[in-house]
Amino acid sequence: MGVPQGSVLSPLLFNFFVNDIASSAQIDNSFADDFQGASSAVNPAKIAVDLELAAAELSNQAKEHGLSLSAPKLTVTLFTPWNKEFGRLPAVALEGDVIPQHNNPKLLGVALDPAFTFSSHATSIARKASSRLNVIRALSDSSYGHDKECLTAMFKSLVRPLLDYAAPVVYPNYSVSAIRRLQVVQNRSLRLITGCHSAASVDHLHSECGVLPVEKHNTLPGLFSRATSRLKL
Repeated sequence: MGVPQGSVLSPLLFNFFVNDIASSAQIDNSFADDFQGASSAVNPAKIAVDLELAAAELSNQAKEHGLSLSAPKLTVTLFTPWNKEFGRLPAVALEGDVIPQHNNPKLLGVALDPAFTFSSHATSIARKASSRLNVIRALSDSSYGHDKECLTAMFKSLVRPLLDYAAPVVYPNYSVSAIRRLQVVQNRSLRLITGCHSAASVDHLHSECGVLPVEKHNTLPGLFSRATSRLKL
């Protein structure tokens, strides 16, 4: 519709443009061109029927706006505490085509999973953060920028934002193994910063760099929120 792609205002203008779409009770969340529909029921067949009706309604409203749904990006996921039901949602079709089921869809950069453990999100984040360690590794071996303060700042600007992404939402659901996965990446970063060998104490690494462990760092937003609530009372 003539909105330049990549512009800072493009998502906001597009939200205005599609603001009257998603009037269905099932289509309850959207951001720019991403729409998410949801339905809750004991019987998965009832969920499938609701989502199919919502998808058809969304498709019709999109056409009225001169838009069309991106079929390759359509996915459906059944969230359930029973692992035997993972991926067993009855077929949901749109205009005769069955929408593929995906157990790990991404919503605004957060990888979801049927049981809301966010284990796949932790794995994805750890992989991305590990690839950024190459920058710290390159600087730590150079004759410039290799002091501890500079490398720590590099860690906080390149690696820590990934470890912190959506932490207030995903961290309370992380398992011990997921937290450990992120902690391993942070430990590797701190060893590059300090030049310590692999047998060095993890507590020493954090003390030297003035960095909190992943578990303690990610509990801070919750502690701050509770402290703010007490002050308001």
